Amino acid sequence: MQSPIIGTKRRSSMKKIALCWVGAIIGIATAVVAWSELMSGDRLVYAKQKQRAGGMTTLSGDVRRPAHYVPGEVLVKFRDEASSSRITSLNVDMGAKELSALSMNAAGVHQYKLDGALSVEEAVLKYRGNPAVEYAEPNYLYSLQAIPTDAQFGTLWGLHNTGQAVNGTAGRADADIDAPEAWDISTGSSNVTIAVIDSGIAYDHPDLAPNIWRNPGEIAGDGVDNDNNGLVDDVHGWDFLMNDNDPMDPVDLNPGGNGGHGTHVAGTIAGAGNNGTGITGVMWTARLMALKAGGVDRSLSTTGIISAIDYAIKKGARVINASFIGPECSLVFYDAVRAANDAGVLFVAAAGNGGDDGIGDDNDSTPNFPSNFSAPSVCAGQQTAALANVIAVAATDQNDQLTTFTNFGATTVQVAAPGIGINSTRPTYRTERVPTGQPRSPANRA
Repeated sequence: MQSPIIGTKRRSSMKKIALCWVGAIIGIATAVVAWSELMSGDRLVYAKQKQRAGGMTTLSGDVRRPAHYVPGEVLVKFRDEASSSRITSLNVDMGAKELSALSMNAAGVHQYKLDGALSVEEAVLKYRGNPAVEYAEPNYLYSLQAIPTDAQFGTLWGLHNTGQAVNGTAGRADADIDAPEAWDISTGSSNVTIAVIDSGIAYDHPDLAPNIWRNPGEIAGDGVDNDNNGLVDDVHGWDFLMNDNDPMDPVDLNPGGNGGHGTHVAGTIAGAGNNGTGITGVMWTARLMALKAGGVDRSLSTTGIISAIDYAIKKGARVINASFIGPECSLVFYDAVRAANDAGVLFVAAAGNGGDDGIGDDNDSTPNFPSNFSAPSVCAGQQTAALANVIAVAATDQNDQLTTFTNFGATTVQVAAPGIGINSTRPTYRTERVPTGQPRSPANRA
């Protein structure tokens, strides 16, 4: 398959780019884009936007890909000149009650729970029509892009491909990221912190524990918010799904779920190198910040994601890894990634793995987010500029070709990296690899 990505992904210059920065995030899973049944709870419930007016989806405008969002919740940003009394009056009319579990108010965004008198679509449209409102949207859900694993450096073809057979399939020599050559220059630095927004990280895994970030302002287990950030004992990060201080990645008990997703991604990024056990990450000593925003159901809400981004920025992460996608361009999400850009934080995002047919889509014509924030977009009717800190990554196979399932885009995808049959860590303290036939963990993650 000919690469439609800008330039030629086989160029050495492209490989150097992937090595320097994207290589650090190379483990962001870009797997099947399939919405699994979500946990039946108030925070995560499967919901499809109702189609109206001749089958047109009212908010997304795309009947082919109905939006998914948290039922009964809306996100609203008011204009600076809007008075508190006007905001209160409007919310009363909407039957909206503010939720205070998330720290987004610095960006002027408010999360509301509706009383049921209005549907999410009706409330969003009414908010948008009020002159006091800058924008309003549902609390969209985004889907994790699955992953694989195994051990032994000899099987890590994405790092060093000698043409060895993986899953019974031989590759093409040097169809890799030239990791050994890069390690001759540097094996990474403990001064670089990479925030992994995902299903959590098994931070006690032998191949990950040496590289897990530790909050320098927090004393573990004392029950005190030592760094005064509103979060008690956030030693290794935070669980924005359950709103607690344990971002541990669950063992996947659901065959269709994604428990272990974040752990696999983390191992590919920074599994401890040269320690005589398990696998080796691209960066041997980088620090991994565990920011849990999703679980075994594959779903992450906008509010969870942007809270994690805010945390990563404030705690000094240099890179944010995002291995999830969704069809909706969220202005709230865009503002959060723009804040990361303003703070000098690199945001590496999976290009995605196509639709239910398992065939990759052209992101130029079928946008997916957050990867499409790397190009100009239209969010909720507003034009947004490309964000320079966003790198969208597609997946390649052992023969240096784009995988059949990976998304691509001449103007929306910047680089490609190994993304199938990738070995990495799992919460059960073993390593695994997803079978070649399953488009799981593309090394093409950000």
